[in-house]
Amino acid sequence: MNDKMHLCLLYVFYCLAIFVIPTEAGREWNSIGINYVRAGKNLLSPADAVSLMKALKIGRVKLYDSDPEVLSALANSGLSVVIAVKNEEIPTVASSILNADEWVKRSVLAHYPATRINAVTVGNEILTDYNNRDRWSKLVPAMQNIHSSLVRWNLNKRIKVTTTVAMDALNSSSAPSLARFRDDIAESVMKPLLRFMSNSKSFYFVNVYPYFAWASNANKVPVDYAIFGAAKAAVEDGGLKYTDMLSAQLDANLAAMEKLGYPHVKMAISETGWPASGGPGANVDLAATYNRRVVVRMLANPPLGTPRRPSTFVPTYLFALFDAYNKKHGTTRNWGLLYPNGSQVYPVDMTGKLTDSESLKSIRPFPARPTPIRSSISKPSPLTGSYPSPVPSYYSGPPTLVNPPAASPSTDNIPFSSPIPSAHPNPHPTSPVPPYSPSPISTSPPTFPPPIVNYPPPCMPYPPTTPITTPPFAPYPPSNPTVPYTPNPPSTTPYSPYPPSTPSTPSGHSLWCVAKPTVPNSVLEQAMNYACGAGADCKSIQPNGLCFSPDTMVAHASFAFNSYWQKNKGIGGTCDFGGTAMVITMDPSYEGCHFDVNN
Repeated sequence: MNDKMHLCLLYVFYCLAIFVIPTEAGREWNSIGINYVRAGKNLLSPADAVSLMKALKIGRVKLYDSDPEVLSALANSGLSVVIAVKNEEIPTVASSILNADEWVKRSVLAHYPATRINAVTVGNEILTDYNNRDRWSKLVPAMQNIHSSLVRWNLNKRIKVTTTVAMDALNSSSAPSLARFRDDIAESVMKPLLRFMSNSKSFYFVNVYPYFAWASNANKVPVDYAIFGAAKAAVEDGGLKYTDMLSAQLDANLAAMEKLGYPHVKMAISETGWPASGGPGANVDLAATYNRRVVVRMLANPPLGTPRRPSTFVPTYLFALFDAYNKKHGTTRNWGLLYPNGSQVYPVDMTGKLTDSESLKSIRPFPARPTPIRSSISKPSPLTGSYPSPVPSYYSGPPTLVNPPAASPSTDNIPFSSPIPSAHPNPHPTSPVPPYSPSPISTSPPTFPPPIVNYPPPCMPYPPTTPITTPPFAPYPPSNPTVPYTPNPPSTTPYSPYPPSTPSTPSGHSLWCVAKPTVPNSVLEQAMNYACGAGADCKSIQPNGLCFSPDTMVAHASFAFNSYWQKNKGIGGTCDFGGTAMVITMDPSYEGCHFDVNN
């Protein structure tokens, strides 16, 4: 009896330890993140880039897409990974839960859990893009669809859905506490966005660049205030004191969120950095100093937080791993910690344990930065204002400087080609990408990477690498997704209108019947033909029909299955179709295509 009690207590303490300090969260406390942008020429392979990240002791990486080559290279690396729905994919993902399911199947399920995906960013700074304002209203629906698909796979607690927002989402203000979101997005976009993040316990990802706010006001603001070198507060706001610009910018976002009624949404820095050349104050010394000090501050133990939200850990991703050498001269290309060949631009201790001087001593010398040919650089022009940071407007006076880094004459005086072209100079230009379209359904079932650690005891409900299972009413395979699809045993009426019983409708939920994405197209086609021949409304999935697009077998079969089932479930018809269909609780309707529901 004592032995059994002893074992039971061990299980209890083990489970409590897991719940109090989750594995993923534990890794965040001792690692910094990096943005991996593949915009340069002659870059190293993804596998080599991953090796460099591990050598630098980087713990997390943020991508701007879901490139399968990169995700495969990250498998079993131990790095936590943020993937992205690209801006141009947002309208399609927002238009239909089926399209979101396709994206999750291709970008998440094909790689998880071997690749430790822990977040999906839906779009990057789309609220800055006035040329595509039509996407703004689709942002939150796209996020909801991705989240709903993750819920069906029991992945919503391990993979969060967010988006990245730039500082120009805020109006200018005279103090951080007075910051507000822009009038054109506050109620229509930001409020539902924050509501979603609050309900799903996700993070608000913000891109914060003190460099731009300082560079446009360098004659008023000492550089030490921008690089964590001020000895006393440069800004006081209602009793809160700010010794660095980054904290003021973060608190401006927090104040804006509070004004919309969401003061407790967690925050992460999705991008921050300092350029090593190409503009005023853009040199190796300042870039190295800023990034080293960001790492030290964000990995402090206990966490420092900000004056408005002290003692709070803020996950941070530096921009960026590589310089972008296919870009024009200017700050947009010189943000990397590494040259395209993998050598260091300057040394940075990514553990946050070393001081500036210790970092220089502990890391091997780095190569000199190539100097642009002056004849190829146009006449210098003043840097225009960029992020409308509130800091310069209420800066109260020069603080005492502490160890101001020396300017680099080899880079600081080199002219740059042109002013920043817009109010928000995105340092990672997006390259043209073909429009998103749902991928064709595979003729073979998907395969899933094996778990990379042993399973925890059964008291752990959501272990990081537990094989994916399907909750009730989930639009995916009902048991083990690694087992090849096997149709129901043949019978004289393979698609009887009265197959085994359908789950009863949960209280407060409508149900729809859709096709399983893992069923081969040839099998789906047979089942769809039966449904159409037995009374389903299939005119809408014919060419020129309202539901013809997307022209995929799973989409067409889903419409036919649902049409048949909604008409016949009242007299005993069920959602089965020889094991090719499933019941879901999220309305699959999109734009002009309406899926009937009959409760």
